[in-house]
Amino acid sequence: MVEFPIRPFMGLMGVASDTSEPVHSVPPAIYGGNLDINELGAGSTLYLPVEVAGALFYTGDPHAAQGDGEVALTALEHSMHPTFHLTVLKPGDKGLPVSGHIAHPMAETKDYWIAIGLNKDLDEA
Repeated sequence: MVEFPIRPFMGLMGVASDTSEPVHSVPPAIYGGNLDINELGAGSTLYLPVEVAGALFYTGDPHAAQGDGEVALTALEHSMHPTFHLTVLKPGDKGLPVSGHIAHPMAETKDYWIAIGLNKDLDEA
């Protein structure tokens, strides 16, 4: 019998992008999207810059387990009914972790900060 320790998280989390063009669902960008960061489970915080007034949050692609990112494209996916606590932090709000402004996605867990590097060129990311 093979067993996998599970650490549930949502692979997709994001807000509306400031564009009138179609947005591809696979590569993540400044607005979030297909981040697949296995550290973003229960108790973590994801900070996303909001580019559009009234932008709604979206989520999907639940995982029970996955390695770090989209390296091998292998995950244990399953059905899940997560609960989120959403807070809008305006520029200058003391709840923002960096200089009162979020220009790029970032995250934190109870143990550390997560710098989220995003670029089509993985060396740049």
